[in-house]
Amino acid sequence: MRNYGACSFLLVFGAVAVWWSFFQIWLTVPAGGLRLSGTQVGTVFSVNGLMLTAVIVFYGIMQDCLRFRRHLLFISAVCTMLIGPFVTFVYRPLLEHCFLFGVLLGSVEIAAGFVGATALYEAYFARLAIKYGFEYGHARVGGSLGFALGTLAAGVLFTVRPLLIFWAGSFLGMCLLLTQIFWKTEPDPARNMHPGSRSPGVLRTLRSLRAEMAASARDANFWALTAFVVFGWTVYQVFESQMFPGFYVSLFSSHARGQIMFSALIAVQTLIETSLMVPAAAIIRRIGVKTSMVFSALVMTVPLLGSALGADPATVAALKLFHGVFVPFALLSIVKYVSLHFSAALSSTIYLTGFYVAYFLATALFSGPLGYLRDICGYRITFALMAAVILADVLFSVKILKKDGTGAAAGK
Repeated sequence: MRNYGACSFLLVFGAVAVWWSFFQIWLTVPAGGLRLSGTQVGTVFSVNGLMLTAVIVFYGIMQDCLRFRRHLLFISAVCTMLIGPFVTFVYRPLLEHCFLFGVLLGSVEIAAGFVGATALYEAYFARLAIKYGFEYGHARVGGSLGFALGTLAAGVLFTVRPLLIFWAGSFLGMCLLLTQIFWKTEPDPARNMHPGSRSPGVLRTLRSLRAEMAASARDANFWALTAFVVFGWTVYQVFESQMFPGFYVSLFSSHARGQIMFSALIAVQTLIETSLMVPAAAIIRRIGVKTSMVFSALVMTVPLLGSALGADPATVAALKLFHGVFVPFALLSIVKYVSLHFSAALSSTIYLTGFYVAYFLATALFSGPLGYLRDICGYRITFALMAAVILADVLFSVKILKKDGTGAAAGK
């Protein structure tokens, strides 16, 4: 099961990275791109965030109903496979001639087949790891490796012809779909023990979800986790996906050289992330989940401050590599924090809601204003202000995140 997870992560993250890492560049560059302003790019990411919220809630509810069945994985893989023709024949023409409708329609494809799909796979295999007793971080290494390889390929493809990155995503989506169809998995242990048992229906899951979320809404720890995600992870990801690609490319004398160097930088930082994913799991067990979360948020500020203050591409790149250090600690510690402090009955829903829904809603809220701020003040001032927000989040998290061994799961 761990190999199945690693292979699935490799393909889904490779399919995302091969175009998502260059998405902001494609939206803004004049040669082969769309020449959108910072405000327009912010609109694209804001609408994507809203649509992702809806898709994530849907995926979470349905996967809790399906338990270990893979119907949603098949559906999302089909959406992943369609990105090439969709962008070429539908998305780009609409963004050029009917911007808002194109943004709305594109958000559905991006949410269902890519960014939302990675969330679905992470929640599915986090649950599978608990059930079958393998280390989630070991399987997640495949995702980091796929992202590194996808980004390297994107750097080459984008300089040849920008639209090739989306067709490469379609090819990997087809491989992902074939993997889900033909990879045989072990049967659900619960079904072996109770052959007549049935998965809960949608209405029952919705009622359980309502009760679970009502209890979570009264739990200060749920809002502590949400605040950590919103003012730490989300602010950083707006920098990572919406601003840094164009900023780094602009540091070079030619766009082509900047694009190649950007793809190499992202690949190296992802390889660092990959190499640390397994040891990070062991370190988290030693130093604790809360400490790991606070540490990851503190390290988030290093790439931001490096981009705000760095005088040359080499300095900016060197400090940007700290991204590969904090990501394993952030992702794995958040998964473990949810398992420690919240009920396991609706683990997919709580993880997707507490982490991804908060992240995407905050992305929708922050992307437009931060894009406008970048238009008015420039990249560096914007980066410095974002770093200050994350530092405040670090101080906030030290006080309000719950200590290990005090949650609902720990008490069982």
